[in-house]
Amino acid sequence: MIQLQSLRYSIGQRVLFEDLNWVIAPGSGRRCRGPAAIINRVSCSGCHTLDGRGAPPPDGEGPFDTMLIRLSIPGSDAHGGPKPHPVYGGQLSERAIPGIVPEGRARISYEERPGSYGDGTPYSLRKPTYTITGLGYGPLGDAILMSPRVAPHMIGLGLLEAVPDATLSALADPDDSDGDGISGRMNHVWDNATQASAIGRFGWKANQPNLHQQSADAALGDIGLTTNMNIAENCSSAQAACTAALAGESPELPDDFLDKLTLYTMSLGVPAQRNAEAPEVRRGETLFRDFGCASCHMTAMITGIVAIGSASCWTRSFGCRA
Repeated sequence: MIQLQSLRYSIGQRVLFEDLNWVIAPGSGRRCRGPAAIINRVSCSGCHTLDGRGAPPPDGEGPFDTMLIRLSIPGSDAHGGPKPHPVYGGQLSERAIPGIVPEGRARISYEERPGSYGDGTPYSLRKPTYTITGLGYGPLGDAILMSPRVAPHMIGLGLLEAVPDATLSALADPDDSDGDGISGRMNHVWDNATQASAIGRFGWKANQPNLHQQSADAALGDIGLTTNMNIAENCSSAQAACTAALAGESPELPDDFLDKLTLYTMSLGVPAQRNAEAPEVRRGETLFRDFGCASCHMTAMITGIVAIGSASCWTRSFGCRA
């Protein structure tokens, strides 16, 4: 079983996440065809380079290689989440296959905001402004809401999925019952598999309940790949050319591939701390605790059981052991 899981992990990593660029249907490869006509990337690693975090482009330049713009309008969808734009959907797609018009291009500019610390030391902060040009399907409208999102790193996600709901509920302490001045509120989102509300853990602003749904929604929204969870193509009713364009098999990302991709995303461990015993690192740890940072950014946590196929293990903080 361990060897089988290792193989499934390797396929998820090397084939599906890192190396595979999806091509336009019908293509030459049986299992690598069929991104939608309007997309952001053709691979997972196009945003999550080396499983790491993305970054905004330089001032005034583009395209957004490792970030994107989420779109919504006032109101809520059927399950209480953000309401997508009726034409452009939930996020701007800056790329398209030949013959299809992309949705638009996002650009970022910065305004320097100087200031000084209490001891007089000067600093300068950059205030970003985002604009969208070259809109391919009409104006966005005055009510448009935009939210820029940088691709997050991929490490340690399986540990977060293993934290029991009860632990998260206790940590939230929305009414500050323990009087420490710290409180939080969990985001409840729709779980497509159970058809019920669940605690959000993944994606931007905790808008996904588990890694399986996160992987499926990212495949559709970023690469335009349908799954059995999201069977409809990533085109709005106003994008007739997108809807009419050739697509691949249905679904384009089969269940076994989605499962392997999910296994990979849940199995990436957190790197060991560097220079843990160095004096300056120890001083930083002391300051981190003294300032109260560890009240939110906990240094250790006991999770529940992680199920990987028929194997399972307990995880604690940054490790997993049988």
